[in-house]
Amino acid sequence: QIEERVARTRKQTPTKSERAPRDEEITAPMIMLVSEEGVPQGVHPLKTVLRGLDREQYTLVMVDSTEEPPTCRIYLRKILYDREKNARKQNSDSKRKSKAQMLQIRSSISDHDIEVKCNKLISMLEKGRRVTVVVERAQNEQGKDRRNAVGETIMKKVANHATVSSSPTSDKTMWMVVLQGTGSD
Repeated sequence: QIEERVARTRKQTPTKSERAPRDEEITAPMIMLVSEEGVPQGVHPLKTVLRGLDREQYTLVMVDSTEEPPTCRIYLRKILYDREKNARKQNSDSKRKSKAQMLQIRSSISDHDIEVKCNKLISMLEKGRRVTVVVERAQNEQGKDRRNAVGETIMKKVANHATVSSSPTSDKTMWMVVLQGTGSD
């Protein structure tokens, strides 16, 4: 019987992506109880612990399923909620910040349109994003002068909002630079 319980408990051990079992999700009949302050309280029957717990304020979470009996700790629901909320926020922030953006501009762009594009670029950089700026050759353009001028103008306008991740490069058809935003949400 004991071996069956151990096997059952191991099968129900959550993967890293899942949250730890809580309250009725815990299947072991006996648990090693740890108080909210982290002080071991000894081995207790699960049903007794759950009956004596104020469920509106506290929850019982399995913190170590490898031991027999498994170790469970009492947590304030508010603290667990705040932790999970912060973890979700950090996860979404890291996904958003890591997403690379690209801003493509023709070298025939007008000065007013450069202002508009720079404002858009600044808003992306203030969110901490990495942005690749590409100034492409216009059909009637001869030489690199206009592309370089547009690129340098953009770099000057966003200098306070970004660091240069890779130096500006230029070839026959385009001028390119990668900028990393210094701001965060």
